[in-house]
Amino acid sequence: MDYTINDELDYICKLSQTNTSMNIFIKTSNNLIKEYKFPYLENPFFSSEDLCEQLFTENEATAEIPFIKPLNNIEYYSCIRTAKFDFIMGPCVLEEVSNNLFYDYIKRHNVPLYLKKSLQTYLNSVPHYKKANLIIMSQLVYFLLFRKQIKASDIEDHSQNITNAEENIDFELSIKRVKEQLHHDILLENNFNKYIKNGDVEHIKNAFRNTLYIDKVGVVTPDNLIRNDKNLAIASVTIATRAAIEGGLHYEVAYSLSDILIQKIETEQEFVLVKTVERIFIEFATKVKNLNTTKYSQPIHQVQQYIYNHLYQPLTLDKLAAQVHISPKYLSHLFKEEVGVTLSTYITEKKLEEAKIWLDNSNLSISEIAHQLSFSDQSHFIKVFKRNNGITPKQYRVIKVEE
Repeated sequence: MDYTINDELDYICKLSQTNTSMNIFIKTSNNLIKEYKFPYLENPFFSSEDLCEQLFTENEATAEIPFIKPLNNIEYYSCIRTAKFDFIMGPCVLEEVSNNLFYDYIKRHNVPLYLKKSLQTYLNSVPHYKKANLIIMSQLVYFLLFRKQIKASDIEDHSQNITNAEENIDFELSIKRVKEQLHHDILLENNFNKYIKNGDVEHIKNAFRNTLYIDKVGVVTPDNLIRNDKNLAIASVTIATRAAIEGGLHYEVAYSLSDILIQKIETEQEFVLVKTVERIFIEFATKVKNLNTTKYSQPIHQVQQYIYNHLYQPLTLDKLAAQVHISPKYLSHLFKEEVGVTLSTYITEKKLEEAKIWLDNSNLSISEIAHQLSFSDQSHFIKVFKRNNGITPKQYRVIKVEE
């Protein structure tokens, strides 16, 4: 289908993009006609064409009713299929992207290690809206496109109809898992989560010495028992990674260790499930144990990790204190005492380190980088950058290009 965007539709798209801080896509059944995109809102793992294909399937009729559709259980999009074109607005997130949610994302899609950092940066840049607000935005776009009003309940109902098929598939998979009796109790017995989270290596060793449930491990692939055991070992890596992150291990360290262990599992010739799982749990517990013996206390480690994971959001003393369940005044004192700098200075230093990454590796303007990292304005960002580095962001970028 050939279609040309007229001036009015172009104006609606630009207006929608500016006022929602979300990307806008216009496509037909055959082609992506035009994109209205923010440079920092480009998923490094999915192209725009892949995105459009996932949001619109052949089962969706030309109802000209907006629907809200999730992608990867993280990103949400508002979509409208019309007789002439498809309209897509997004992404946004309905809740904070936690480490566990991000980990599920990269594991489900086998995201390569070199893309994890840019994917994390992308997800932290996605605007945050309540679902009710996303529906209101969809009502407004619908009115701009068709000059007709639509009820929020109609959008809600249409969205439910679109996602019902996916929910049915999930239910079928659940039934299948029950019928196959996929029980891998060995991976969950004896409070392994707690032991890894606490870095308790000795309790893990004792638990495996006393384990009597090896014959109860379920079979997923009965025609290939080695493959079955390797799948269960990979599942244990997932369990251990999450527990270690909860124990304070930095997510990048946890993910990197996860990748290394999974590669070893896949390449091992002499493979024994229980020994492998024990080694996996001990590896992660040891990392957490070493972390807990460093010079910083657990609350300070947790605050530092939270800051690292939320550099693209405003960070306040009250918010950080709430994360570790201590008073703001005590956190401020404890942080300065252990780290040697004030909390605000530390946050600024980390944001500036992140800014340098964008200056080195992107074409974003100084203003866009300042906005992404939640500086009050471009002038403040430049002033702070120069105070800490002796040169302005622009001068820094020029020097790096010349190098």
